[in-house]
Amino acid sequence: MTRFARSILTVALFGALAACEDSNEPGSQVIGLSSQSVAVIGVEGGTTPDSATISVTNEGTGTLGALEASVTYEAGQPTGWLTAALADTVAPTTLTLEATVGALARGQYLASVAVASAGVSNSPQTAEVVFIVGDPAQAWTSVHVRESGTCALMPVGAAFCWGAGDMGQIGDGLNTFRLVPTAVSGGLAFAGLTVGAEHTCALDAAGTAYCWGANDAGQLGDNTTTNRREPVEVAAAVTLASVTAGGSHTCGLTATGEAYCWGSNDAGQLGDSSTARRLTPTAVLGGLTFTSLTAGAGHTCGLTAAGEAYCWGDNTAGQLGDDTRGRRLMPTAVAGGLVFADLAAGSVHTCGLTAAGEAYCWGSNDFGQLGDGTVANRQVPTAVVGGITFAHLAADAGGQHTCALDGAGSAYCWGDNSAGQLGDGTRTNRLSPTPVAGGLTFTNLSGGGSHTCGVATAAGAAYCWGANATGQLGDGTRVDRLMPAETLHP
Repeated sequence: MTRFARSILTVALFGALAACEDSNEPGSQVIGLSSQSVAVIGVEGGTTPDSATISVTNEGTGTLGALEASVTYEAGQPTGWLTAALADTVAPTTLTLEATVGALARGQYLASVAVASAGVSNSPQTAEVVFIVGDPAQAWTSVHVRESGTCALMPVGAAFCWGAGDMGQIGDGLNTFRLVPTAVSGGLAFAGLTVGAEHTCALDAAGTAYCWGANDAGQLGDNTTTNRREPVEVAAAVTLASVTAGGSHTCGLTATGEAYCWGSNDAGQLGDSSTARRLTPTAVLGGLTFTSLTAGAGHTCGLTAAGEAYCWGDNTAGQLGDDTRGRRLMPTAVAGGLVFADLAAGSVHTCGLTAAGEAYCWGSNDFGQLGDGTVANRQVPTAVVGGITFAHLAADAGGQHTCALDGAGSAYCWGDNSAGQLGDGTRTNRLSPTPVAGGLTFTNLSGGGSHTCGVATAAGAAYCWGANATGQLGDGTRVDRLMPAETLHP
């Protein structure tokens, strides 16, 4: 498959012709222009242009004349890298976009193209163009799985999402599903990304947080409960160094380890000693500082610099690990005195890795997601069986399975496998770590909902497996996959 290594540009066009939002009488003059993002992907230092085409049609019965195309560049960004030409000046016609990398550095650039015709009620019509100048050495930096969708980052900080989009989770300005990676609108470059059940949040290099998708509980942090189809800035008076998204809540850490959370708080998952939802970031109480946070469906856990684990929120299955099943409104120490190097929260379970790579899990175990060879819930950390030493855990909000990477990058999964999300070629639940089939090694792994994705060591390609009803595997189909299948490149 063609990747960044080719010397010419690769162009992907997203979406079909957009229906006019205006109500037009028969015979009226209407411009029909694709309003979806056109992602133009190039190679750093390249000079050979390629083109993308957008059809311009007359959806009424009137005659359009003297069509004109113009390009507007994002303020503060380089200009002159995009040209727009019409095949004809009378509709229907074709708008051709041509982009040249030239001397542009690796990064993400934004422009919009307008097509106008004098005296037409819906003139002008615009299309957003995202120009990504890529790194030929790697296609994806990380991939992140939510309940029925997936998002990923490129090395230049460009975000792409695919799968369910009914709540705006794709971030492309629409409420529709996508079968292939689709550019998030806005031309923002992100340094980190996290996904909840139906929302996504990301941080730019300056520590400003942006979120999009479902917002019924305020999980986007913009001081509203309005769903957002495109990234909106979190209303925060603090600069964040990392973010983690749960079912319907989000949390972040400052550079000095102070924790803030926002969104749903019915079980105390925000850690502010209340059960009141918060529409903007609110400080977690208790005076602790953390090096990392992880969020499940209704609980949150944090790791201190000393490797002590604390959890708060819903505890109906023992997922807080404090040897009770009572919810906690503030951080509470995980029992057992273990020192952890990594934590990962699933839907209603939690797992941790020691510095030696020993895995422990606690909470719900209905499908074997604790990996201890049983289906018994555990209220305290319980060793994962099999004697495998791991380097990375992947148990994300909404999932009833757990995955992990060993030191060589080989993937193992256990727990619910009803849709093939364990990747072993079957639909059989596994009560202990089971190798993912295919022999791939990964640098990044994420498992949630009923599917799993990872960034492969070789060429940085993304692979996904499991449920695919909404296109969350990104392979252009809705067919479940029982083994890793390569996600299509945008």
